[in-house]
Amino acid sequence: MTKQTKVFYNRTIDKKQIKQIMSWAFNDFGTMKASYLADKIKDIGFKYSTKAGLSINIEDLKVPPIKKHVIKYANRKVIDAEIEVERGKITEVERFQKVIKTWNNTSETLKDQVISYFRKTDPLNSIYIMAFSGARGNISQVRQLIGMRGLMADPNGQIINLPIITNFREGLTITDYIISSYGARKGLVDTALRTADSGYLTRRLIDVAQDMITREKNCNTKNGINLSKVVDANRTIITLKDRIVGRVLAFPIDNKKINQRIANSDQAITPKLAQQISDLNLKRVIVRSPLTCSSSRSICQQCYGWNLAYGNLIDLGEAVGIIAAQSIGEPGTQLTMRTFHTGGVFTAEPSRQIRAQYSGKILFSKNLKTRITKTQYGEMSSISENEANLILITYENVRTKVTIFPNTLIFIRNKSFVKKNEIILEVISNTTKSGGEQAFKYIYAKHSGEIFLQNSKLPQLNSSFKSKLKNKTQCLLWILSGELYTIPLQSRIEVKVNSFISKNRSLAQSKVINIREGHINSLINIQKDGLKVSWNCKSLKNINIFIERNPLGFNQCIIYGLNNRRIVLKTLNPVINKNYFEIGDLFNIKYRTKIGGTFYSTNFNHEKDQQKIKIKTVGGTIFYIPEATYKIDKNIGPLYVKSGEYIKVNQELFKNNFVNISGIVEIIRKKRILNEILIKPGQIISLNKNKLLKAHHQKIMYPGEILTNEIIIKRLSYTELITIKKQTFLGIYPIIRYEITNSLNELNYFSSNSFNKIKDLKLSSLEVKFKTTQKIKSYLPIQIIKQKIYATSIAAIKQSTMKFNFLRENQKLKLNIHYFENILIDQVMPTELKKEDMNIKFLVQNKQFIEPYTNLISFTIQIKQRKNLINIKEQFINNQRKILLISTDDYKTIYIEQPNLFYKKNKLETLGGKGKNNLCFKNSGFITSIYGNQIKLYKGDPYLFSEGAQIKKRPGDLINKGEKLGQLIYERVRTEDIIQGLPKVEEILEARKPKIESCLAVRPGIVLDLKYKSSELYIWIAPNNYELSQKDFYKINYSQRVLLGQFDFINVGHPLNDDPINSHTLLNTYFSYYQSLQVFSDYKSAYRSFRKIQSMLLNSVQAVYYSQGVFISDKHIEIIIKQMTGKVQIITSGDSPLLSDELVELKQVYYINNCLKQKKHALFKPIILGITKASLKTNSFISAASFQHTTKILTEAAIRGKTDWLRGLKENVIVGRLIPAGTGFNTYNDLSYVEVKIPSLLTTKTNSISSNSTASQVKYKKLKNRIKFKFIKNN
Repeated sequence: MTKQTKVFYNRTIDKKQIKQIMSWAFNDFGTMKASYLADKIKDIGFKYSTKAGLSINIEDLKVPPIKKHVIKYANRKVIDAEIEVERGKITEVERFQKVIKTWNNTSETLKDQVISYFRKTDPLNSIYIMAFSGARGNISQVRQLIGMRGLMADPNGQIINLPIITNFREGLTITDYIISSYGARKGLVDTALRTADSGYLTRRLIDVAQDMITREKNCNTKNGINLSKVVDANRTIITLKDRIVGRVLAFPIDNKKINQRIANSDQAITPKLAQQISDLNLKRVIVRSPLTCSSSRSICQQCYGWNLAYGNLIDLGEAVGIIAAQSIGEPGTQLTMRTFHTGGVFTAEPSRQIRAQYSGKILFSKNLKTRITKTQYGEMSSISENEANLILITYENVRTKVTIFPNTLIFIRNKSFVKKNEIILEVISNTTKSGGEQAFKYIYAKHSGEIFLQNSKLPQLNSSFKSKLKNKTQCLLWILSGELYTIPLQSRIEVKVNSFISKNRSLAQSKVINIREGHINSLINIQKDGLKVSWNCKSLKNINIFIERNPLGFNQCIIYGLNNRRIVLKTLNPVINKNYFEIGDLFNIKYRTKIGGTFYSTNFNHEKDQQKIKIKTVGGTIFYIPEATYKIDKNIGPLYVKSGEYIKVNQELFKNNFVNISGIVEIIRKKRILNEILIKPGQIISLNKNKLLKAHHQKIMYPGEILTNEIIIKRLSYTELITIKKQTFLGIYPIIRYEITNSLNELNYFSSNSFNKIKDLKLSSLEVKFKTTQKIKSYLPIQIIKQKIYATSIAAIKQSTMKFNFLRENQKLKLNIHYFENILIDQVMPTELKKEDMNIKFLVQNKQFIEPYTNLISFTIQIKQRKNLINIKEQFINNQRKILLISTDDYKTIYIEQPNLFYKKNKLETLGGKGKNNLCFKNSGFITSIYGNQIKLYKGDPYLFSEGAQIKKRPGDLINKGEKLGQLIYERVRTEDIIQGLPKVEEILEARKPKIESCLAVRPGIVLDLKYKSSELYIWIAPNNYELSQKDFYKINYSQRVLLGQFDFINVGHPLNDDPINSHTLLNTYFSYYQSLQVFSDYKSAYRSFRKIQSMLLNSVQAVYYSQGVFISDKHIEIIIKQMTGKVQIITSGDSPLLSDELVELKQVYYINNCLKQKKHALFKPIILGITKASLKTNSFISAASFQHTTKILTEAAIRGKTDWLRGLKENVIVGRLIPAGTGFNTYNDLSYVEVKIPSLLTTKTNSISSNSTASQVKYKKLKNRIKFKFIKNN
């Protein structure tokens, strides 16, 4: 370097300052000198690194002594927060927020103390040198080593409110280790799994932007975008100066104070110019942008701006799309392991508190507007509504000015005195922007008792009101002490007021009685299960009853009657229905077939009951075509018959299997495997004898009809053509007809009218086992009609059972039907008693005869502890009966030194509340009486409910310990890392539709009214005060958080609730609004809608990366968004060559509609394409096929005859050509830019085209005018 450029730094330089030095050298002195400086710095580093090294031992981990005092102070603040909750001063949520704030600030304070301790005592400490020089590690890891680990986050990102106050030097306890294992495991899993997601995001970004290349110098557009500083909760994340460096101005900028132009349009913004613009205090600057570039399929140099690698305008042929994709994807890849490095430590930013730099007096500016509010920590404070100033006047009369931003908490009063380092302001962090979410905190009763209301603003409603109350104001609920019992409604209370009650004494008694007379049966264990009462017995004598084995191998009890009637009893598992007790089934053998077949029914009104059909009419007709089916599911050996052969009854079909019907055999094979054998009764006729028989295919033939001279139909039959061994036959199959009649006296067909003596036995309707046209495949007999026999006498008795007994009398079986009533303890015991201490006593014995309404069992509720009963309160609600016992244990007597009148009766006092005599109550409660120097306090616990809380109980309700009292609604802060950010980035760039989307305003207006009705919120919005009749109506869910208030002004697309915004819906809302104005054309409406969406997408993506401290240049994200928002969908093609639902560029539709002039234009709507869909909808089918759905895309391209112009990088790489970027940029451009070298022979004086001869000059001009070559003459 020259003498004029030498700069001397006499300070310790860390990694960040080395970066600043290199940036200064690069920008001011160029690449060569910056490289020389970098080599010299490298030489110095290697020189001294070989002379000395760093060693680490456990003694280097020095814990600052001040840690004990810091932790002690934090514990005291946490205990104070607990006491405030017990006093009812703050809610449980406010205590939680206060604890989180306390430990978060403690961790940050301890971190600062660690740094200060190292600097003062051991500046050459190995840990300090490595962490703070930037060589290895960071401050977060050093804090965990020798400070405290602090608050941890669970795998869902929620804060665990129990901090780890130890560090790795001191060692973790078992509890600390378990708490920290959540985050540690999350880091390991994320490292293994989420890295692939980040890489896949990079791949999609590159695929969507790979054809974006700078092909022009200037597109000459007049459009641009507004850039301003990024602010979050009054904190500037990135300044306007840093944001506009490297961009090109779209419009000139003037200094109006001195009437001087600072910069012209199309001028690149250097750091020096950016500083001048920043000094003007401009809020926004309009710059050229890739989003507004009018170049077709590319971006021009001016709209892109600088190449940030070397600080000059981007070169022509630069692959800016690849650079943009890598710039967005690389931070996600690198920061995926951030959670792994920090071990799951809660990383939310601490509250930014502003402390007084000096002691002195505070003066507020006159324009400051404030309002009283309650902070999220339960503290009353003032909050600023506008931007103003605060002046601190020291004792030396030095004035210090402090800016107060809007929504800043003010903890001091005007003209008050403050001490040095006292907190005066706190900037509220906007949790909704930094990842906050709506959460619920359920409040449970600590003790049982009666609910009492202190705040009269909560309405005193009846206890029968069942819906929950949305608390609109802050209120304080009390639970006054007592012991609660839940007893049955009909039970009898056995204790009295003002009596002494011993332990296990009976409080209430409930009894179980029977309805019918009967005997106590001893088949059930009485003490364990319950009772079994036999109350009825029916005897059936002189009937034909037998025990037989059915075809399935089970024994069944069959009663035979006259005229083919039979009853099959359900002896094993009688069916119990709500209305009847099923005993068995009654059959008529006349309605039984020999084999299966196809059934048809007529003249029935059918009612479907699962697979069966009930017949409601008196009768009907059933037609049946018999057909035996043998299903073959195993190797059965050789068959003894062939297909088409006629088989007779009892002839062997295959080994040990004989048929029970004659007919024609048909063998069915599937995939050459024997599957079924069919036997169809009837006969077959060959068509070779008479081909006229083909006309009788699938017909019904009646008796007497003549088929041929030889064949006359003798019975109702069905005919159809069949093929056997490639020969055609006509099959004639009989149709069997059943006439069904429904008789109510079917039980009379059994001997001695036994069943008619039993009056409670009834028959059901006739049931058909099939559906019409149903084919039943079987070779066994089928009972097609049956009736159920059921008893109605015990239908109304729960837990009834039935038992059959068979006795032999005079060589005949006698049937006894016994009815039992089961009285089980678990079922007859009231639900309320299962949760209470009780005593069960049985009042009957086995085999005892009992009369109706006899007391069988008694349940006695026992009192848990001995007490002196003062009062009993009772409540009936929701079919429950609650009893609250109030005893002397629920009262406390407080003695004071002197009688006074400062305390009043019927007043509530809280824990720690000091009276006029500095009397401090150790219990909260209700003052019931005052006698002299005695104060009688009825114990109670206060519960504070904030605004918006849901209270599930009412004043006067009796509540049990642990029962839910209500729930608080609050904003929960979540720890943020790139893991939670990457899915959000992917969701935005893929333009995914959320499951529940926010309701959007369709046009600007003023909120007139908000009304809560049941579970919904109704909002009325008018365009302005003069058009109230044209107001819009919106309906949103009651549980969603509303983002507006009455008389607020909202713009088009403004979200009404805090659900995620659907970008597709927002785009359609903007487009519909601009069209409704009837000012803009469809092209202008779509263009403006796209600009709105592009701005929203840009801010959304940047917000994720800004929250991680990652700063990506806006131009990179703008290139990706440009690819997502450039196409429209054709609605109607009009007279254009476009097709409906086709996706085309917005500019292309604009040009086509302009060419149509007076003809019918194409109608379209703008759409957003996710990066995956945009990659597949590109003009290059080769590029799309190399990404996804290769076969589909290539097939579609071949069918449509598409042409790929090879404009991008991927398609040229695939076909093996030089890519059109970098040195290959000019290779495939138009002929007007191709350099042509003319041979040297033509450039001589005698043979040159440019000679003085007239003919040569004419040829030269013609050639030059027709073909625009760049001639380069070779010497």
